[in-house]
Amino acid sequence: MDGFGPFPGPGECTNVGVYLRKKIYPILKQWLDVPIPPHEYHNVRSDSDLMCLTPEAAAERRPKTTSEIAYRMAEERLSAARAKLASLPAAERLQSLRASLKAKLGDIEPNTQAAARIAWTKPLSGLAVEAVELQTVPGLSVPLLLLKPKASSSKRLPVVLALAQGGKERFLAERNGELAALLKQGIAVCLTDVRGTGETARGSSATSLAATELMLGDTALGTRLKDARTVLRYLSGRGDLDPKRVVLWSDSFAGVNPRGLLLDQSVDQQPGPQAIQQAQPLGSLLTLLAALYEDDVRAVAVRRGLVSYLSVLKDRFCYVPQDVIVPGILESADIVDVIAALSPRAVLLEGFVDGRDRSLSTSELEGELRAASSAYRGAPSQLVVREQAAEPELAAWMAGQVSR
Repeated sequence: MDGFGPFPGPGECTNVGVYLRKKIYPILKQWLDVPIPPHEYHNVRSDSDLMCLTPEAAAERRPKTTSEIAYRMAEERLSAARAKLASLPAAERLQSLRASLKAKLGDIEPNTQAAARIAWTKPLSGLAVEAVELQTVPGLSVPLLLLKPKASSSKRLPVVLALAQGGKERFLAERNGELAALLKQGIAVCLTDVRGTGETARGSSATSLAATELMLGDTALGTRLKDARTVLRYLSGRGDLDPKRVVLWSDSFAGVNPRGLLLDQSVDQQPGPQAIQQAQPLGSLLTLLAALYEDDVRAVAVRRGLVSYLSVLKDRFCYVPQDVIVPGILESADIVDVIAALSPRAVLLEGFVDGRDRSLSTSELEGELRAASSAYRGAPSQLVVREQAAEPELAAWMAGQVSR
């Protein structure tokens, strides 16, 4: 059975109609000696006959939605994971969290022997630009742009590594003010397109990448974390950059959905009367996880990140891409647990969104991030949470972290 119908071109066989059944009958006869029926059975039933749950039965039983069931299950498993982690001695908690998340993410270890090729260099007014191809795994390279201010001394420069779903081109187009401010402060900036982002995303979809990695026993988020950690190791090994003064900066260039009436629909459907935005939390997840595993990262600045994986399960509809989903991650930790584990390193969080890509108010953020605030109780100034993005202050904050 090939799935072809009376229309030209291949297609998915989602309904075995008369045309296809006529092709099956001879095969069933040959293999299983199933008689070929003399005529086609046809008995269209009414909706009421096919109804498995009537309005009366639903009102009596009050069935829970799938998202409600999944949310409760995830809450229970997450609570158990947190209790187990809290029972460990303080010195063992970080290693336990790292090991647990690694088991969910797949191969995330950096390639410490990654081959790098400098594609070109260009001197510009007040800075130098270097294009690098870094082979993170055999047969796969990620492109980097390293922007360096023209230093007046031979001292190693602090560096900011910027990550986002949109990649380096979107940073250059939409965050040029922050980039210029960092360079003016004598800070190098590295823009990179980990696999499936920026220029490396051309010709492939997030869903396809996620499905492929899952079939291979990994996750799309995990393989990109491997890329990001490999880039960090490369930067730390350069003689012109200071490995002890590294800041991770993530951003999102996606719009947000309104807090009021939201006419939900699947993202890939034909657009309805209301434009539905999908979040782009990849950069935020990569920066937080990379900082979790890389002790030399001094600070993390996250803009428009996903506040929690639990929030993805709060409604029947969610607007996060499949390539950031990690099966079973809530059996280990949620995003706030990763943030808490970074204490007392400096963390700036701006304009976070929930699973439906809606901005959160200050009070909602405080509730979601309560565990992180508790972890930073001894150094409260090191955790900064803002409801809205503040562009001029973002670059100043990052510069302040590497100047200490």
